[in-house]
Amino acid sequence: MKKWTMGKSLLLLFLLLDLTLVAGWLIVFFPYYKAVSTVVAGIWSAVIAVLSFLKIKARKTESLSSFIGLLPVRIIIKTYTILIFLGSVLFIFWEFDTHKVRIETLSLEEGTGVNMMLCSDEDTLKHRTNNGIWELYVKKGGYELTCHPEGYREKSTQVRVGLFSLRRQEVKISGFEKFSGYLRVVYSPPAINLSISNEQDEKVRERERITGGDQTFPMSPGRYRIKGESSGYFPDSSMADIYAQDTTEVEIRLSRSQGTLIVRTQPEGMKILLDHESTDRLTPSTLTLPPKNYTLELKMAKDDTYGYYLKKAISIIGLTTTTIDTALNAIELCALNICPEKNGIQYDLDNESISFLDQPCRTFRVLPGEHRLTKRVDGEVMTKIIRIDVDEKRKLVHF
Repeated sequence: MKKWTMGKSLLLLFLLLDLTLVAGWLIVFFPYYKAVSTVVAGIWSAVIAVLSFLKIKARKTESLSSFIGLLPVRIIIKTYTILIFLGSVLFIFWEFDTHKVRIETLSLEEGTGVNMMLCSDEDTLKHRTNNGIWELYVKKGGYELTCHPEGYREKSTQVRVGLFSLRRQEVKISGFEKFSGYLRVVYSPPAINLSISNEQDEKVRERERITGGDQTFPMSPGRYRIKGESSGYFPDSSMADIYAQDTTEVEIRLSRSQGTLIVRTQPEGMKILLDHESTDRLTPSTLTLPPKNYTLELKMAKDDTYGYYLKKAISIIGLTTTTIDTALNAIELCALNICPEKNGIQYDLDNESISFLDQPCRTFRVLPGEHRLTKRVDGEVMTKIIRIDVDEKRKLVHF
């Protein structure tokens, strides 16, 4: 019986080697766990069935060498070992889709649609995502990854997927270049001196004298101040948001005479904004303005819950006085929920610094109207304009 026990120990050794190899397979090819385990269980069950059918028994006069030399056992052990070896080769060199790749695009505006394409010599995978993240299983080998976000120029890079990538492979792509937008300036008189400056750094991007009708300028997306001047006329300026592959029209109407705007409110002390820009004046106040149409906003926060707000379209006419005299009722502030892309980034809300620490999101109580959220990422200043209507009670922003 002792000799038979040693023989079974030998078979047990082969089983342990088999299980170790299978465990390695399952780590590398985990998505095929069920298929691999089923095949291995089937092979082992077949071996046990064959040994049971042959009814191999130990004899006291039989030596270990004679036992190993039994024809059926020798054939089974060798055949089984060959099967295990061939199975290993099969799983190593066969092109299974077992390698997980996570592709992420960075520094894109929220909600930007991204068309992604992963190309190899044998296959092409296409996908569209609105969150800039794409996860998929691919075969080992080399690929060319092409990302084309809407409003940005496409960007390509090489991706190499290794055989034994036991962990998820991550690919991050940044530095996308925006397509140009266009600024169309409608102006009078027939000739004016025009200057265009970027709102973030206040540097003048364009300065020239334009004549002979409307002018269109290619511009990088962003927010700009457009200012027009001419001898004998009062200057005029306006803000413009330039979007990729879109045209923004701005009117610059210079006048030899200006109009007067008188604003009185109850309660007093409300901030006066024209075309979403602060005038640095509080009510009651009198302003001298170039003749044109304006969007007037009056706002004042009473506390963290209530405040006062008015939005009104007005028209200023030269040598004419326009008077706004109104009493306002308190309204509930809007809950602005801001969720940062990641912590450790410097944020400003309406030129006031805000921090998140380890908080995934923060809620701020704000008045209706336009709010400016900025952040600094790798030395680059990025701006998001948030517009809130009077009837909005809650607004969620990811930035």
